[in-house]
Amino acid sequence: MKRLFLLALCIFSIVAQLSAKKLQHEEYEMFAGPKLGVNYYNLTSLGGNGSIAPVVGGHFTFFVAPQLSIGAELLWTQGGSNKIKPGTITYNGEGIGNYDVKMNFINLNFILKYYLNSNFALFTGLNEENVISPKLSTANVGDVDIKDDVSNVGVSIPLGVSYDINPKWSIALQYNLGLKKYAGDSENAKIFLKSAKNQQVMFSVAYNFQIM
Repeated sequence: MKRLFLLALCIFSIVAQLSAKKLQHEEYEMFAGPKLGVNYYNLTSLGGNGSIAPVVGGHFTFFVAPQLSIGAELLWTQGGSNKIKPGTITYNGEGIGNYDVKMNFINLNFILKYYLNSNFALFTGLNEENVISPKLSTANVGDVDIKDDVSNVGVSIPLGVSYDINPKWSIALQYNLGLKKYAGDSENAKIFLKSAKNQQVMFSVAYNFQIM
């Protein structure tokens, strides 16, 4: 996952440099608009395969200084892990075979962004991952209901870079470092989710309406 992020970062930097056009932000500027992208996700500690999902949502940004902004994002995406090898795990006395964990997320991101120059910025913050409709699909015994076994809210730290192409368009690349385990207190959670945390590499494109 981290190697994928570094490779994507190199490509991101090259593209941004080729399209460089200096901009100048001003204090108290405010922007909002839609945000779309793709997300590569996987759960840690389970040994499963990752997958790709769309990202859909919106953002709000406020410049407290020409080089410093704060913002919030509301994004929908997916998470989980595929083809997890269960070893000797059984369910109702039967071996379950390989299984998949699927989750939908409503992400509420709080972003602090520092501009290295007029276009490039580094950012971090806090990401609240609200889990919707978690699902566990097994090869041998069908779907297992894990709604009551999964924590409703996950927490991660976004680490990334963004580039303002022009006043209307910007792109961003981020790695979400999961901090909270998704397993609840039930026996099913301990068996299927173990100590799994979320991890994501996300590329997004935002359109910016200046509202102030």
